[in-house]
Amino acid sequence: MKSIEHVNQKKNLLRIKSTVKLFRKTFKSGKVVDIGTRTGYAIKLLTKHGYDAIGTDIEPHYVNYATEHGLNVIVDDFMNTMLEANTFDLIYSRHVLEHCPDTIKFFQNCEKILKPKGNIFLTFPLQENLKGEHKVFYETINKFKKVLNKFNFNIKHLDYSIKSGIIPTNKEILLIAEVNNGGLMSYKKVTICEMLRQVNDLCQSDEDSHKRKLLKKAYKAAKKMNKRLNYYAQTYEDKKKDDMKWEDNTHKKEVAALRGSEGYKAL
Repeated sequence: MKSIEHVNQKKNLLRIKSTVKLFRKTFKSGKVVDIGTRTGYAIKLLTKHGYDAIGTDIEPHYVNYATEHGLNVIVDDFMNTMLEANTFDLIYSRHVLEHCPDTIKFFQNCEKILKPKGNIFLTFPLQENLKGEHKVFYETINKFKKVLNKFNFNIKHLDYSIKSGIIPTNKEILLIAEVNNGGLMSYKKVTICEMLRQVNDLCQSDEDSHKRKLLKKAYKAAKKMNKRLNYYAQTYEDKKKDDMKWEDNTHKKEVAALRGSEGYKAL
């Protein structure tokens, strides 16, 4: 745990200031939450420039310091966040992602608390730092991008932060992305289930003329997804990587039921 004196070192404050400057150029206004705000310096700058800003941190001594200095900061573990869903326009986060044990859950929680068309603005180091208690490590930008592809993000920027004028900490990455659905994003396996359920529901519809038009589109999409359905089912059985496996048997049973439906048999 870094001391308040260490966090408030001039070089760290300059890095934060340069990051916030770019944030302000990118987003002119909105309700902002700073995940992992530490002493709240970013919140102080954002509030000064008219943003409706709140900060969160897992460490109470940082939060106490920030609140004593008149900043709106609360204690919150973002992996089990108590922030309300669909609340914020913008998420600002600097050097937090690498400390989170589950990258998938981190971005799921981002989607959860953002409003529709909300945006994420975050930086994190590309280099591993054991002294900094890093939980995750991505060797290249492309490897990190594979994680982002699991989500319905419109990636506006993904590159080294120094190229955007930020004073970096070693090899630092900047991500700016828009969340297209504004809610908890489903994995592709759930999207497949939803498509097959739609096909089944349409097959049971009494509106024949309307049904035929919609079924044609639904069948075409479901056929393309069929191979993916088999892939994810096999992934579950083999219990492969944590970010690919299903949490329980719910989806497995649902897939089995959908495969026995009229819609699936008609494919």
